[in-house]
Amino acid sequence: MQQPGSFIVDETDPLQLIGHILARHHNYLRRAIPPITEHLARLVTKHGERYPYMHQVQHLFAETAEELTQHIRKEEMILFPRIVEVFHLHENQRVPYGFISDPAHVMEADHEAAGNNLYSIRELTNHYTPPADACTTHRVLLEELRAFEIDLHQHVHLENNVLFPLAERMVQEHNVAMA
Repeated sequence: MQQPGSFIVDETDPLQLIGHILARHHNYLRRAIPPITEHLARLVTKHGERYPYMHQVQHLFAETAEELTQHIRKEEMILFPRIVEVFHLHENQRVPYGFISDPAHVMEADHEAAGNNLYSIRELTNHYTPPADACTTHRVLLEELRAFEIDLHQHVHLENNVLFPLAERMVQEHNVAMA
């Protein structure tokens, strides 16, 4: 069953996949990072002694936020334009080795690092379970972190398991057709 407000993405159309990733996942990251960062700062400042593990959560999230901010810029400036270029190639143009795979491997490594940090955050927060005496900011923050991890998993799945392999197949098929 399709969720309200969602749409079906043609997983064989790289342009539609890129558009969906940009609209749904990259925009989500840009919107979600500032309030989570603010809530973490507020919680650590007010209740850091009571919940010392939140200092580590703050550090891990700051690292992840910085890496993902740079990551989406690299996708938008380098990898996605290359995929679009391959999609629109003419028959007599050969695609150089590594044109897609080299930046895709870098993106996959970024995905793994972010996933590892979010795994650590989930463990530190007891799977985003608020303590019995948690304030509203603490509860909201844990829900934001949970939603952030869910979105990141969806984002990574679309790129690592759908878009990047599709782009590589397009390169291979194009180069074979030229041989």
